[in-house]
Amino acid sequence: MSVAVLFFASLREQVGREQISLPADEVPDLPSLLARLDRELGDVASHLHRPSVRVALNQSLLDTDDAARRSLKDGDEVAFLPPITGG
Repeated sequence: MSVAVLFFASLREQVGREQISLPADEVPDLPSLLARLDRELGDVASHLHRPSVRVALNQSLLDTDDAARRSLKDGDEVAFLPPITGG
């Protein structure tokens, strides 16, 4: 029983991993997931707290207010997406 945490593009490079699997009972919501990542990743986790980083739950983007209230369950996928630039 776990929650998959995915990191994309520059965040994947900064974190040094593409994915982390965390026990679902230890991360019941997004704030606790972020706190767990802070402990596990140390200073690198600061990249995940930037206002420009988007969070998706099960491939649906969340706004900041919604993310703070979201609970997580076994099998969920949380993705951290850096800002997208291009021309």
